[in-house]
This record gives sequence, structure tokens and C-alpha cells, in this order.
Amino acid sequence: MKTNKPKVVNDQKVRGMQPKSAPLVESLPGRGNGALLFKRPNANPPVCYYRYHVNGKQKLIKLGAYRRYPRDPGFSLPELRDMATQYARIATTHGDVKAYLTSQREEEAERQKALERAAEERQRLEQIEAVHGTFQELFLDYIESRREKATQRVVKELERIFDVDMLQLNRTGFRGGLNS
Repeated sequence: MKTNKPKVVNDQKVRGMQPKSAPLVESLPGRGNGALLFKRPNANPPVCYYRYHVNGKQKLIKLGAYRRYPRDPGFSLPELRDMATQYARIATTHGDVKAYLTSQREEEAERQKALERAAEERQRLEQIEAVHGTFQELFLDYIESRREKATQRVVKELERIFDVDMLQLNRTGFRGGLNS
């Protein structure tokens, strides 16, 4: 009788993999949780995949390169096991991990686009608001435009009107229906 003994991969086995050798497989704890699959197709470090089945079909998700030595790029065996365990949790709750991750990326992209659209709209409204001025600003611009064309007496009268009728009335609380 054949026993299903859990296969455990250790650092020594992964480091000892030869290019184009058979893949190493380590089942994750629990039935149907998938497995870690190590492949080494060339002289590069072994690459680790999370293997799972959906509707009888095998699917692989690349986790990353195995770090053979501490200074090498990639992931250690415990890190790869942790990533595979996270994918196994997704598989038990959502089924197809790839489809779930794709939908999550699409939702995140939609959220990002919505944030960008909101920021653009806010910026557009701020630009519109910056273009709109108060009646006081409009009147001051009018005074400035009259300096070269009108006499000094007319300009002084306009400034007096601005000081008395606009500024002093605003200080006393009169709004007069003007946007100030």
C-alpha cells in the first residue's frame, strides 16, 4: 500500500538542483492547498512557483527566484513558503488565484483612475475659482487700467470710491449683495 508521505524540500536539495533537472515539489500542509514547485531550466538560480488545481487543470503562479546564498537576489525558502501559504488561503476562499489577483489589479487600477479623475476635477475647479475674482479685485483692475487713460483727478476719485464705499462698508459688515 502506498502512503502519501508529505514531501519536504530543504535548502540543500534546492541548491543541489542541476540545470534542466526534474522539478522539486513540496506539498503545502492540508489537502488541496497546492504545492511549491522548483524548476531550474538553465544555469540561473531555481525559480519557485505556487502550483494549484482549478477544475482539474494545473495552474502555476511564479513566486520568484530562490536565493541560494545570503547575498544573492531572490527569496529564501521560508519566504517562498509564506507566499505560497497566502496564495493557498486565497485559493480556498476564492477558487482561482490568478483570476482573483487579476480582478484585484483591475479594481486597484479603477480606484487609481478614479482618484486621478477626482484630482484633475479638483484642480480644474481650483483653476476656475482662481480665475474668478471678487468685485473689489475687478474694481482695482479697472482703476489700474484708467491710470494711463484718465486724468489724475479721475483716478483719485476712483480710489476714494474704492476706499470709502467698498473697504469701509465691508469693515462695518455691509455686503450689499456683492461678492467680496
